[in-house]
Amino acid sequence: GFIEDAKHDIRMLFELEPPAKRVRRNKEEYEALAKMANARPSRKELEEKLMALETDDQDAKELSIQIESDMNIREKQFHLLIQCMTDLKQSLSQDVVGRTDKKPNA
Repeated sequence: GFIEDAKHDIRMLFELEPPAKRVRRNKEEYEALAKMANARPSRKELEEKLMALETDDQDAKELSIQIESDMNIREKQFHLLIQCMTDLKQSLSQDVVGRTDKKPNA
C-alpha cells in the first residue's frame, strides 16, 4: 500500500539525486565561467583596441622616420655651416695677410 509506495518513491529519489547534484554542479560551474567571461572585454572590443594600438604604432614609426630625416638634414646643415665658417675664417686670414704684405714700409 501506501507505505510501500512511499518507500518506492524514496528509493527513486535517492537514485535521481546524483544526476541532480551533477546538474547543479554543472550549473554552478557554468555560472562561474559565465561570470569570468562577462568580466573580460568582448572580442570586438579587443580587436578595436588592437587596431588602435597598431595605428598608434604605425604613427610612431612614421614620426620616428620623419624625425630621423629631419636630424640628418640638420646635421648636414650644421656641417655646412661649420665649413662656411672655416672658409670665411681662412678668407679673412688671407685678406689680413694680403693687406699686411701690401703696406708700404716707412
